[in-house]
Amino acid sequence: MQLAIYAWLIGEATDIHPTSGEFVYLRGDSPSKLQPPPIDGERFARLVALVPDVMARHEAQAAAGVYPFNPSFLCGSCQVKAFCAYGKELPDD
Repeated sequence: MQLAIYAWLIGEATDIHPTSGEFVYLRGDSPSKLQPPPIDGERFARLVALVPDVMARHEAQAAAGVYPFNPSFLCGSCQVKAFCAYGKELPDD
């Protein structure tokens, strides 16, 4: 979904509409891990088409002050943890 969000944002900001996306992992220890296959074609187009609905849902939740409970290893660095039932329980370090 990350590449689809980037593609959608590029399309919104410019007249460029990406048709594929590709990750490159700089710490990969083999060619297949350095550069996995690109996401393109119909699969990529379907993901990009989902972005407006996903963003609208997140925008509506944020506007209402609702942050869905979705704990992960990233919670410690979250910018809205002070407003999240789970995040409020985390130490501030």
